[in-house]
Amino acid sequence: PAQLVEGAELLFVAEAPGSNEAKDGVPLIGKAGKFFDHLLGTIGINRAEVSVSNTVKCRISTSNDTPKPEHVALCAPLWLEQELVLQQPKVVVAMGAVSAHYLLGEKFRSLLMEEIHGLPFYPDETGRPFIVFATYHPAAGFHDSTKMGAVYDDFRDLRLLLDGQLARPRDEYPTPSYEEILPSLRDPA
Repeated sequence: PAQLVEGAELLFVAEAPGSNEAKDGVPLIGKAGKFFDHLLGTIGINRAEVSVSNTVKCRISTSNDTPKPEHVALCAPLWLEQELVLQQPKVVVAMGAVSAHYLLGEKFRSLLMEEIHGLPFYPDETGRPFIVFATYHPAAGFHDSTKMGAVYDDFRDLRLLLDGQLARPRDEYPTPSYEEILPSLRDPA
């Protein structure tokens, strides 16, 4: 699924739809979607102002497996590339290794997310007509609490990129803990 906003200069690309996304046809909903909306809010962006898509458009398993290279090779050139042409974004935020490696291309495919997250890659580096900003998927902090601070850092760095400012060194950011943000993500009982 994709949620494209006409004229949006910012496009977020996740990996593949989970069960909720596949059922409802909307990317990034559920717990990860709530956290994504929260992250956008921390940098002054409303979700209605940006486009959101996935590298792979269909649910590939019932267990939320990471898409394999063959899934990406079959799906992304057909669908995601058409969205990129239609949207003509200035910045594409690659959320997760699958989308980052696809959007950055062969030159950067061997790099780990730990090496590329929070960094902008410019057209002269990627051959694409937009900046690719690599970040962890919003759900990364749920699976590995040590990545929660990095997810926040990446979104703060994205804001600085959008504002045309240089990003501060990472050690200047406070590292929020999982416990600090968890209450805002829980469904009301």
